[in-house]
Amino acid sequence: MNRKLLFFLPILLFLVGVDVWGGVNFISRKASSTTESAKNKIASAESTKSKTTSWATYKNTVVGFEFSYLSSYKKPRVPTNTPPYEAVATGKEDNVSALLIGDDAEKGYVLSILLREKNYSLNDYFTASLALVEEKGKSSFKKTSVTIDGVAGLKVSLVGKTTNVIFMTKSHFIELHNHTPLPEESNESEFTSMINSFKFTIK
Repeated sequence: MNRKLLFFLPILLFLVGVDVWGGVNFISRKASSTTESAKNKIASAESTKSKTTSWATYKNTVVGFEFSYLSSYKKPRVPTNTPPYEAVATGKEDNVSALLIGDDAEKGYVLSILLREKNYSLNDYFTASLALVEEKGKSSFKKTSVTIDGVAGLKVSLVGKTTNVIFMTKSHFIELHNHTPLPEESNESEFTSMINSFKFTIK
């Protein structure tokens, strides 16, 4: 055998060995990365599932609607004039101006369930309940028409924050008010989820 070939043969074998080792190592790292990515996706899915299941439901069998709210909040309750100054909602309220949902008066939501007068429209309700608080009749509220589960409504915003949603059924106006102070924007997505969760059995 050629002496030059004998000289270079060990070097060639070494280089081939390094190349093979590098390829195996690359494949191993790639497989490990893929496995880690799959684990992260599963963890993310489980986290999302946990978030979507941490909701409670207020269901009104008389007026015919329901919606979801964070289960960490106190149950919807009616302010009263006697201790403990509030009573847990029964789900049969058909004419109540304020059901409190949340931790306190500064953070949470207020649900109003009011009997609807004949021929009284959403715009009539908006004018009577919201426009009255606006200075000199100048509109600072913006309203957008929405339809949830086949029921017409108005989504109302102030300074870019959704403050109210009003639904109109045959017999009632149902209003959910975001009572969290305006500077706090963190519950905007939460409120949107609550709005989208409304379902109606009486329309």
